Amino acid sequence: VYHEGVLTQLGGDCTTWRRRNLRVMGANLIAYNDITKKPITTMDIRKITMVEDEPRAGMAPIIIRPPSEDVESLSAPKLRRQRSFNALAGIEHSFRVVFEGNDNDEICFFADSAQEKARWLEIFGALVGRIPHNPLWAELLWQRQQAAA
Repeated sequence: VYHEGVLTQLGGDCTTWRRRNLRVMGANLIAYNDITKKPITTMDIRKITMVEDEPRAGMAPIIIRPPSEDVESLSAPKLRRQRSFNALAGIEHSFRVVFEGNDNDEICFFADSAQEKARWLEIFGALVGRIPHNPLWAELLWQRQQAAA
């Protein structure tokens, strides 16, 4: 477990704001049921294309992207979602996560405190774009084969 905490979520399988117990384990963000403590849903961190902080007055938002992501490439659907996220700007300690596929699904979250939000953004910043799509052993084997060739 890299990190564990509670966030309030809108999007994904939540059509209204819902508090969720979440854990980051390996390449997954896992939501757990409050009562049974069993996993409800799993989100693949490797599919995150952007994490955007709520814009604060007088400050530019924090945007986390995979290192290879082109910062200037915002398609029309991404711009539409950006406008919808701006409507949530009044919610304190909020941020959104955009996933590849399915017309770039997004999930909005907010934390209970600025410290908890900062910790989640730190975790996403450390993981987004840095988790290999293959298991680590397969990546190492591929690199060795490439070096030997």
